[in-house]
Amino acid sequence: MVDDHCSDGSFCNGAETCSAGVCLPGPGDPCAVGPDPYREEGGDVCLACLADAHCSDGSFCNGAETCDAGVCQSGPGDPCVGGPDPYCEEVQDACIACLSNDDCSVGTTCISGACVSSVPVAPAWWLVVLAAGLLASVVGTLARGRTARR
Repeated sequence: MVDDHCSDGSFCNGAETCSAGVCLPGPGDPCAVGPDPYREEGGDVCLACLADAHCSDGSFCNGAETCDAGVCQSGPGDPCVGGPDPYCEEVQDACIACLSNDDCSVGTTCISGACVSSVPVAPAWWLVVLAAGLLASVVGTLARGRTARR
């Protein structure tokens, strides 16, 4: 007897063998071990991928990897080049406007990847306090002026 006589016709459980005239079961899924862990439905071939998600290398800054006919393809490169935010920030998986103040225009500061106006803006509550103080000062001056004329 030869190995061909022992085949059960299923790729998924591995190749059956013949030993001393006795058929032995296959060792299991041939795709479970090795670099190509996926199998197309009904296919007798192990593949590196079935979908783009199977190919991700976890790096944002080299572009999204894709699956093409069972083979992983490298990402196209830095996704931020040529865009409005030209710097790639791996931790945030995002394109950002600046890495340092040198990347921003005059009057702006780089804060968390964004160029932000460096001119201080008073909070609204401060304006209310200022207006109340000014009003009290004017009322006080008027009151003193009336008292002085009598």
